[in-house]
Amino acid sequence: MNPTIRFYKQDGTLKSEESFDSDNIEHTRGMLIKCVLKDGNEVVGYSKPSDYITMLDDLELWLYKDINTLEQESIFVKMKDVVRIDAILYSNPRWSGKITNEFFVNIKE
Repeated sequence: MNPTIRFYKQDGTLKSEESFDSDNIEHTRGMLIKCVLKDGNEVVGYSKPSDYITMLDDLELWLYKDINTLEQESIFVKMKDVVRIDAILYSNPRWSGKITNEFFVNIKE
């Protein structure tokens, strides 16, 4: 099974799906995403891919360290360990999204 990026509307319905590669990861920039890893763990954060990212690199995600002050911290996910990314469209607070670290969409399969 090839890794995918799934883009969800805020109501949990799937809008589109793309292959997970170093070009398409750019489409998640700024969105709240959930990375599902090979070991079954999930990592949630706002996507911040580097400009020249490859599948051998780490994907940077940021979270609010303190929601009251909006202080941020970064976490890194090895792209080679990702089997799927679920992304919430228009979830970044600058696009009027919620200020949260929680993946707040209930996905409708």
